[in-house]
Amino acid sequence: MMDPELKLYTNYPNLFWVAIARTGKVVGSIGYKHINSDTVDMRTFCVDNEFQKFGIGQKLVQTLVDTARENGYSTVTCYTGAANLGARKIYEKNDFEHTCTRNSKTHWIFTYLTGLKFVEYKLYMK
Repeated sequence: MMDPELKLYTNYPNLFWVAIARTGKVVGSIGYKHINSDTVDMRTFCVDNEFQKFGIGQKLVQTLVDTARENGYSTVTCYTGAANLGARKIYEKNDFEHTCTRNSKTHWIFTYLTGLKFVEYKLYMK
């Protein structure tokens, strides 16, 4: 892990949340990174496969959006793999707009070899 102490996500104004099961197991996470005075970028959004379809992802996204709004941001951006239909469904359910589909940011050869593309979403809050 590149950031084992989560310094990027735990230094204000960046924020990070985890979803924990009654057993104490971490079953999901989400965070945002401050981009500018209007925008945050959603990061590390995931829910353990075993715990999907219980509304945990929806609750994590809603918590992030509500907090971003309370902190004065007007836009949330996020990126996900084009094949990640579960995340895309949650974004669209929460009024995120699909703004573009693109090749890998790291290197064009990644997209060429894997066929994977990334999808960008934005939520414009009122």
